[in-house]
Amino acid sequence: MIVRVWKGWTTPENAPVYQALFCNEIAPKLTKDIKGYISTRLLKIKRDNEVEFTTHFYFDSIDSIKHFAGDDYTRAVIPDETKAVLTRYNSHAEHHQVIV
Repeated sequence: MIVRVWKGWTTPENAPVYQALFCNEIAPKLTKDIKGYISTRLLKIKRDNEVEFTTHFYFDSIDSIKHFAGDDYTRAVIPDETKAVLTRYNSHAEHHQVIV
């Protein structure tokens, strides 16, 4: 199993907006009909004057991730509506092998 890890940041005021958007619209839309997709987790931590979100998308293989993100699978997949509520975000995702 492989986890795709990506981070984005927003203001404390926009954190609930991003969280609802991600959970109710973005994640279900991005993962619909992706063979090899397993699950998603959204993590949140308040840091100084911003809120950091970390997404974990779990897949069974790199091929499944390529189906999700394209051939340049390290490139972040960031819908426009997500960009509108984030103040900054990583342009690429990391991929880690899940051990336990």
